[in-house]
Amino acid sequence: AAALLEEGRGALAEVAAKGLAASLTTSQSSGLEAIVRLTGRPSLLIQDGDFAQTTPDWDEPLLAARARIANVIASVGRVNLPEIGSPGYVGTAFLAAADLALTNRHVAMLFAQSHQSGWRIRTGYTPSVDLKAEHDRPGRQEHRVLEIVDIHPDPLVDLAILRLAPQSSGGSRLPAPLALNSDRAR
Repeated sequence: AAALLEEGRGALAEVAAKGLAASLTTSQSSGLEAIVRLTGRPSLLIQDGDFAQTTPDWDEPLLAARARIANVIASVGRVNLPEIGSPGYVGTAFLAAADLALTNRHVAMLFAQSHQSGWRIRTGYTPSVDLKAEHDRPGRQEHRVLEIVDIHPDPLVDLAILRLAPQSSGGSRLPAPLALNSDRAR
């Protein structure tokens, strides 16, 4: 743990010195993620369609929103990319429309290749979004990424849109997409 945090400290120094021009090693990126997990933004462990424990600083707001959070869990999944080796996942995505998932630009860039006026999935890569990947639970609902619809051209806008197979490898259909603010009645 100490070595991981030290890598994170080095990464912070690199980013502070070089900004967007910083070039981080895999160990430095992992160290940054460890720092993020230890401070300010807890990752919620999902089990049985609900979040498990929280951290003391987040207990009150998370417990107050528990029902709303549970309602969106089914439409959020883990982006899997088995070609990277263990653990095989690279980020998260959520359903924003019937078969469209929104993820981070930096996640999609791991399997994206520029092609003519758009993007395609790199040859030999098989990304998917698993809507049942939960902590210490065996269930899976993997929907193949059929297409990279778009990746925002500005690296500071960390967004990408993926088209998913409407049926998972196990035969499950995609759940309802999340309601976005622009979808709400005014």
